[in-house]
Amino acid sequence: MTRRIAKVGNQGQVTIPAEIRSSLGITQGTRVCITLQNGCVVLEVVSEALVERTRGIRKGGPSLSAVLKHERRRDIKRDSKAQA
Repeated sequence: MTRRIAKVGNQGQVTIPAEIRSSLGITQGTRVCITLQNGCVVLEVVSEALVERTRGIRKGGPSLSAVLKHERRRDIKRDSKAQA
C-alpha cells in the first residue's frame, strides 16, 4: 500500500502525488470516480471504455456507480485468484 499526505487547497483541490499518478497512469484530463466509502475517500481511474459504455446513463441506462462496483468486484476476484 502506498500512502502519502496531501494538503487540501482553498477550493477543495488535492494534488495526487506524482508517484501515485504515475503508477495509476493518471495524466491531465484523466477521468476519475470519487466515492465516499466507510468514511474513506476512494479514487478510481475511469477507463475510456467505461465512459463509452455508460454514456447517456441519465436517460435510463445503468448507474455509473453500479457499473464501477461491478468492475471493482470483478477485479478483486481476478487479483485474488492470481495471488492464490
